[in-house]
Amino acid sequence: MTIRKFYLCSVPSSAKMKKIYLIVLLFITLTPTLTQAQRIRARWKAYRYEWSGGLGASNFLGELGGANQIGTHGFKDFEFKAIRPNICVGLRYKLTPFFALHSHFTVGGISGDDDLTEEPARKNRNLNFRSTVYEINCNFEASILAQKEGGLYKLRGIRKSSTYEVSAYVFAGVGLFHFNPKGEIDGKWVALQPLGTEGQGIDPARSKYKLTQFCIPVGFGFRYFFNRHLGIGLEYGIRKTFTDYIDDV
Repeated sequence: MTIRKFYLCSVPSSAKMKKIYLIVLLFITLTPTLTQAQRIRARWKAYRYEWSGGLGASNFLGELGGANQIGTHGFKDFEFKAIRPNICVGLRYKLTPFFALHSHFTVGGISGDDDLTEEPARKNRNLNFRSTVYEINCNFEASILAQKEGGLYKLRGIRKSSTYEVSAYVFAGVGLFHFNPKGEIDGKWVALQPLGTEGQGIDPARSKYKLTQFCIPVGFGFRYFFNRHLGIGLEYGIRKTFTDYIDDV
């Protein structure tokens, strides 16, 4: 017994064929992007918290030391010899794949010394200070280069393992820091705030400045992840402060 089937069909016009080709092309092009976006979304949800720890360097832009010119609070007064180390720990919480909150606790040193400049007025003034700074902050981070998943092939056994490439971000936030400037007097480092070096606490019109103040951190950073659990980063930040007495001058 033979069964024959007949189908009615029509050949699309050239305009319809162009639309079909365009839809197929868009589907082929967008599918990897959509798949990648789904992976990124699934990954940040699975790993929303990140602990961090680091070593770094601190520098002070103020009235002591600096470049061989009249003092400023700008980058022209950056003094490499006054760089001091710092250490920090932090916790990052991812709000979305592109935004996060990052809190740091940092302990670092800052210093300034008129002996480091050849500008006559400051050189002759011959003041110096140093201070340990304790800061806790909370920053809002925005990615400018999101984490991108890649692949790394290992030749032995021809096995593929996942890797995570560079991400970059900018940040701004609010912080609270504690400082205690000390000056060298007869070879000893003495706390300057209790002395009222500019009449604070002595002149009734001038109260002593507070050793705990607010600041606004801003900056940018880069991160590279070796795998889902371990990465390395570099961050640069500056602090806008609201006191002129970090160096007690």
